Amino acid sequence: MKQLSIKWSLTAALALLVVMIGLISGLGFYASYTSDQALKEINNTNVRLANLANRTQVNALRAQTFLDRSASLSMQGNPDKGRESLAMAGEAVVAAQERFEEFSAIPVVPESTLANYRAEVVAAYHAFVTEGMVPLLDAAPFQIQRRQEALGELGANLDISMSELVAYTEARGQQVMQRVERLATIGGAIAIGLLLFSLIAAVVIRVAMMRGVVTPIQHALGHFSKIADGDLTGQIEDRGLRNPHELCYPSHKACSLTSPWRLVRTVFQEGHGTAPTQ
Repeated sequence: MKQLSIKWSLTAALALLVVMIGLISGLGFYASYTSDQALKEINNTNVRLANLANRTQVNALRAQTFLDRSASLSMQGNPDKGRESLAMAGEAVVAAQERFEEFSAIPVVPESTLANYRAEVVAAYHAFVTEGMVPLLDAAPFQIQRRQEALGELGANLDISMSELVAYTEARGQQVMQRVERLATIGGAIAIGLLLFSLIAAVVIRVAMMRGVVTPIQHALGHFSKIADGDLTGQIEDRGLRNPHELCYPSHKACSLTSPWRLVRTVFQEGHGTAPTQ
């Protein structure tokens, strides 16, 4: 440390400052990126997936209800109302299919737990709607009635698959939020630690600069003032070859060329007739 110059002292201080800024910036970027990814997962995947699944199921159940009503009205001698309900069942199937296509188009990680739950929903939907109800839109009322019990079981299977998917997305959303909260807590603790370290580093740098720069210069100014008054009794302490001490320590090889030492030589010659030895 005694050989450390002002230039390298300031360089070290600035390097430490840059490192601290880099660490804090990196921590902020990582926290922001992680939170953004978590929110995207919750909003773009879990929330949309659960919402579309629910809307698909609602339209599918509406289609089943209108289909059953159509068969009942037709069998009770009200074919006009039966056909009206059958048309409404067809519209509900179209709406369910649109929501189902959006549901299937949401990208998920292949072979993941979420992908497996969605695959079960897709299979249950095709069994209930595509293979179960769509052929009955052109069937006779008695054929629809014969299929009511089977459709009820297929609808129950779809409901179970949908419930499992929604339960998983909700649980996954809670896990993601807990991870974000944990990251925020850790990031806050690290930020506080870096702040405390920065304060300690600032104090250390100030003390070092005072001892290594300010104090030696003050001592040198004091010596110069005494020399100007003709007092050559002051003792110059050897504190190494750092720049401020080179200014006033006569044994350094550059001091014979410096103005302060020339001043010492001149005053000594005036007072004693000979120049001091270095």
